[in-house]
Amino acid sequence: MLSAVYAVVVCLCVCACVCVWHLYGKRRQRTAKQPAIRKACMRDMRRLGSLIIAFKEAGMEEDKQLNSEDLLDRCNIDYLERAVDQLSHGRGNDEDALKAGTKLGLGYVVKQAAEVMKVKYLIANEDEKAKSVDNFMTVFKLKWAYVFGEAEVAVVDRRQERLRQPAQLPVEEEVAKLRNYTVTTISQMVEKEFEFWTSQEFSPLRDLVVSRLTLFNARRGGEPSRLLLKEWEAADKDVWLPQQTIEQIDDPAERLLAGSLKIAYQSGKGSQHLVSLLIPTDCVKAMTILVDSEVRRNAGVNVENPFVFPYTQSSIDHVSGWHATRAVCTAAGVKPITATDMRHRVSTYYASLEVPEADRRYFYTHMGHSERINMNIYQCPMAVAAVTKVGRHLSRLDTCGKCMCVLNILRNYASK
Repeated sequence: MLSAVYAVVVCLCVCACVCVWHLYGKRRQRTAKQPAIRKACMRDMRRLGSLIIAFKEAGMEEDKQLNSEDLLDRCNIDYLERAVDQLSHGRGNDEDALKAGTKLGLGYVVKQAAEVMKVKYLIANEDEKAKSVDNFMTVFKLKWAYVFGEAEVAVVDRRQERLRQPAQLPVEEEVAKLRNYTVTTISQMVEKEFEFWTSQEFSPLRDLVVSRLTLFNARRGGEPSRLLLKEWEAADKDVWLPQQTIEQIDDPAERLLAGSLKIAYQSGKGSQHLVSLLIPTDCVKAMTILVDSEVRRNAGVNVENPFVFPYTQSSIDHVSGWHATRAVCTAAGVKPITATDMRHRVSTYYASLEVPEADRRYFYTHMGHSERINMNIYQCPMAVAAVTKVGRHLSRLDTCGKCMCVLNILRNYASK
């Protein structure tokens, strides 16, 4: 606890203070992302504070007194390396264990601190200091591969070897069990005649609906949970999918499907595009309850809270999608299934289908990423297709040779 307080105090030094204010200034962005921006700012504050403490301690080992601005001095790059290594490795029996994500995070914080301080010096007409930061960044970029290269490789390897393996996909029986539990429990709760909804009833229903929407849409864990009241209102009124549009759909199955789903649009991972959120019928009544002003007041929801899935106790934040989904998985008696697991599952399934290229674009738009990201990040390698489609030709070439393969192809063509 004391070290955490000390880290905050250190962050009030010149370099850290300016960077913190820059990070927190991002809260002026879209309302839906303010809680996430605040949490990211707090995380970076902790990282920067811890880094400055370790940086000073590294200097003290050689009787050198350092301050926060010295962090961006190229002459002190060795102390910075020691500080990063100290914070990104385990302690005790795990001293050799590399915390790859933490190490990269520290590197990005240093880069951001350098950019912010350079601008601060330029505004203050301190060109010499700004030039010094430029020199530091030249050295830091050259050192990046040496200091952070191992962490970058570890992150990529973990993604390629663990996350994309078919064995890491959620078990279909558990997915079905979780789905049935969620839908059944939502139905039971909305049919109960509560005299009034307190936080004890409101919170479980909120978590169930957040989990249902997150896994149904294969959305990132933080996206459905930050759905705004105005975005739900537009979906509830079918602003994006009016009845006359549904009636113009030729395929009866597609027309029926369009009539059974509502659609909302919210900001995706970036700030330049919207992503769709499909809302199945089994969630509509529950969401109507969750947005009711009297229900929210009785449950202790802040009247200023703009989110469909808010925390209670007068908080202004939305619930954590990851924690909500985990709580529902525990209640359903299944191994926790994350939003990332479902994105792997859906991407792999969709890649195995014979879907026209035009239709695939709609899928990538809904998922909020590109075809390249889908193939290289979320989709499990098409091992069966590689073995059956490619392996057949390679095996034939291996046993018969190129000339015989060509002759066989010509014979087959002539026989037709």
